[in-house]
Amino acid sequence: MNTKDLHYLRKWRPLLIAIALVIALAGSIFPGALRPAWAAEAGAPAAQSLQDAPIPAPAAVSKGRFRYFPQTGHFLHGLFFAYWETHGATPVLGLPITEPIVEDGLTVQYLERARLEWHPEITGDAKKQVLLTRLGAITTQENGRLFERLDGGSDTAASHFFEETGHTLSNAFFTYWLRNGGLAVFGYPISEEIVETNQDDGRLYTVQYFERNRFEWHPKNPPTSNVQLGLLGIEYARAHNLNPLARILLPTYITNDEDLTDSPRLRDLVDADLLPAVQALGRTPQFRWVPALIVQNKIFVEFSAIDEEGVAGAFVATYSKSRPYVIVVPESERHASVEALASVLAHEATHAYDTISGVIDPRSSCSVEEEVRAYLNGLGAWLVLQGEDALQRKYKAGSLDADINHSLRGFNSGSTGLDLDFNLPSARAFLEVLYGLDCGK
Repeated sequence: MNTKDLHYLRKWRPLLIAIALVIALAGSIFPGALRPAWAAEAGAPAAQSLQDAPIPAPAAVSKGRFRYFPQTGHFLHGLFFAYWETHGATPVLGLPITEPIVEDGLTVQYLERARLEWHPEITGDAKKQVLLTRLGAITTQENGRLFERLDGGSDTAASHFFEETGHTLSNAFFTYWLRNGGLAVFGYPISEEIVETNQDDGRLYTVQYFERNRFEWHPKNPPTSNVQLGLLGIEYARAHNLNPLARILLPTYITNDEDLTDSPRLRDLVDADLLPAVQALGRTPQFRWVPALIVQNKIFVEFSAIDEEGVAGAFVATYSKSRPYVIVVPESERHASVEALASVLAHEATHAYDTISGVIDPRSSCSVEEEVRAYLNGLGAWLVLQGEDALQRKYKAGSLDADINHSLRGFNSGSTGLDLDFNLPSARAFLEVLYGLDCGK
C-alpha cells in the first residue's frame, strides 16, 4: 500500500478510508480563549490527582442506540439515552458532560442538569433501572441550607401542598412540574419559592428547590421558557471536584468487557515495537478498550513509510477480508517513547471505533468533529500515562513527545493544566487551523 499521500486517500479511493493524525510541529496555534457559558471563574476547586482518574462503566449500560452531542463532545448510550429521551431530554436533564463512569461502585453519567444512576440490582426491567441523583436535596444539605417545613397548606387549582415535605408548589412552577415528569423526575419540593443569586450571571431570581433539581423563574423569557432548570449536574461535579479527565475521556463499548491486553491474538496483529504502547494503554482502566477493539475487529497496527510532514499516524479501512483495518505510524517514529506512541494509538483507535461502529458517515472526508473526539482520547492517554503534569514538561526538541505535547497543549487552549470546563470551541478552532479549510465540520 502506498502511504505517501495517506491523508488524502479517503478522498480519492472509495473503498479505502484513511483518517490521519496531524500534529503541530512548531509555532503556537493557540486560538483565543472561548469559554462555555457555564465555565467556572478563577478560584474554582483544584483538580483531583490523576490517581483518582474516572473508571469507565460496564458495557451493559451502553448497549443499544446512541447519540453524539457535539455541543459537549459526549455520547448518550443505551439505557441512559433511553431515559434521557423519555424524561424531558435537554430542557429537563441537559446535555451529557461525561461518559458513563463508576463512582463508589455506582455507574453514573453527569449531565448539565442531572446525574443519572444505573441500578440493575433493583429490578430486572431495564426501563426501571435508571434513577436520578437527589441533587437538589444533596446540594442544599451540603451548603447548610435547611428549609423549614410549613405547618400546613391548602390545595387550589393552581397549587398543591405536599404533606410529605411540608412545602407548597404553585402557579408556573406547579404547571411545569406536572407537565414534565412530576414526582418521578423532580421529586417533592423541599423549599418554598425563594430569591437567590444565580451563580452564572450574578442576577437575582425566584427559585424553588426539589429533591432532584431547582426551578428558576425567568420572567424576561418567552412564556414557553419562563421556567428553567438549574445546572445542578455541573454544580455538583464542581462541588465534588470531579476529576477533569471525566470531561475528555471517550471510552468505547467493549464486547463482553473483555480484557485482551495479553491476548496472543494481539501479538499477531500488532508490530512488536508498537505492542508495548498498546499494552500500556490496555493496562489502564481508561484505555482497556484499545487492545479489545484491535483484537475484536482484526485491526493491524504497524509502522509504514509515511513521509507527509506532520502526520503522526493514520487509521485505514481497506474493507479487504484479510486486512480489513490498519492503524499505521510513521517508520521514522519506531524508536519514539511508549507514551507518545500510545497517545497516537489512542487517537487512531478512536477513529477506528467511530468508523466500525457507525458513529461517522463512512462516505465523509476529513471532519473536525471526528478529530475532536480523537484528540480528546489522545490527550487523555497522554495524561494518564505521562502523569498530570505532562503538559507542563519540557521534551527533547524534534521528538515525537515534543510534537505531541505541543499539539495537545494547543488543543487544550494553550493551557498546561486540564480543566473540568474543557474549552471545546477553542479546541475546534485549533483543529480548524491545523487541518485546514478543506476539512469539513
